[in-house]
Amino acid sequence: MAYTQIDLSSGSFVEPVYAELSGSLSNVYSELSFTTSGPKHTAKRLQVFASIIRAALSSTNNEVYWLRNKPKYDQQNYTVSYNCFRLVVNAMNEAGWITPRTDQRSKDGYAIRWVVSQELLLDRIDTDKLEFVDQSPPDKPPLQPSELVRVSHRTLQTYLTRKGFRLAPPALPPEELQALRDSIEQLNEMASQHTFDGLLRANGDPKPFRGFYRTFIHDLQGGGRLYGGCEQMKPEDRLKIRIDGEAVSEVDIVSCQPSILLGRSLKANLPFDTSPLARDFYSCVVEALDGQLTRDEVKLVVNKALGTANIPKHQWPNDLKEARQRLSESQQTTPKWSDISDVILKEMPFLKLLQPLSEDTFTLQHTEAAMLYDVMWGLYKHKGVAALPVHDSLVVPQSQVDVTKKALENSFWFKTGVVPMLRVTTS
Repeated sequence: MAYTQIDLSSGSFVEPVYAELSGSLSNVYSELSFTTSGPKHTAKRLQVFASIIRAALSSTNNEVYWLRNKPKYDQQNYTVSYNCFRLVVNAMNEAGWITPRTDQRSKDGYAIRWVVSQELLLDRIDTDKLEFVDQSPPDKPPLQPSELVRVSHRTLQTYLTRKGFRLAPPALPPEELQALRDSIEQLNEMASQHTFDGLLRANGDPKPFRGFYRTFIHDLQGGGRLYGGCEQMKPEDRLKIRIDGEAVSEVDIVSCQPSILLGRSLKANLPFDTSPLARDFYSCVVEALDGQLTRDEVKLVVNKALGTANIPKHQWPNDLKEARQRLSESQQTTPKWSDISDVILKEMPFLKLLQPLSEDTFTLQHTEAAMLYDVMWGLYKHKGVAALPVHDSLVVPQSQVDVTKKALENSFWFKTGVVPMLRVTTS
């Protein structure tokens, strides 16, 4: 079966903080089976049940989703535990009231979509009587020093382990770790002098700005992206943010990681004015293939190649099942994947530099993150410009787009020897 990564713009997010006041859900809820009971257990489970119902009623297709693992769930400081949440989900699944989509992969810490049954559940509820109240915990305080640098566990894929690859023990030098925390703490101090309006939680509710933190993968040499509160928002919602009361634009590095890999292939650093210019490599492949694949499909293939340090050369990737079927119908025969991969490698020959562990998406992400962090620091410290990071782009006041573009160009060139292609999006 072909799997697709979920689209975070579809479905409704379940935040288990809503209690239902009218009691209209109690009779339906009582049909669920649990091994323990009691007023406290029932109140917490009803809160989860009510929150799922509320999310389903606000969804256009009865699809809901939630945080998929305990650490991310616990970070939200919800008033019901992760175990309680999963207990209700499992009971509803056993009753046939909710069923998981089987054609998706989870994404960015969020679970796949679950479909809430209209016939077995929602049609039995008198929605006119429902009255929900938000019981969210108080807003969290600013990030503490221990939260500013986070190192996530990395596991090797099975085929790499079989080939003999091993991860070195993670090294976290105390001095380097403390220097990173101190730097981010200073950045947060500068950011606290600015205002950020319009930040949203995953469920669409407003949230305060708590500061920035960085997340590394395995050790301090992998990943390192900066997070600050808007990277999980929908693109159109990010453009509604106001920084210091001013409307914003998003300045994005086009084909960021491929452009960094292009820089790795250069043998000499040239002056800025004569350095190679990056391109929209994904669109270049689309044009070279006469539109056989869309830009998103090409990006999917390249991102997977960056993650596995290997581009498939012989068989169609499972993730492109729909594209393969579309081409088969329009051309009577399916194009050979080897021909398509040859075009991708012709347009992006630097993909041949990919090597498991030593050069893959995590090492490229480390360069990307360091560059973006340097730009953020410079904007806050030397220009008095507030910015919010979104992986490989920055959200800044519209009046500061030009200075942001110049800073991104200089920092990217300094770290890679390539002048990036930038794209500015404004609401």
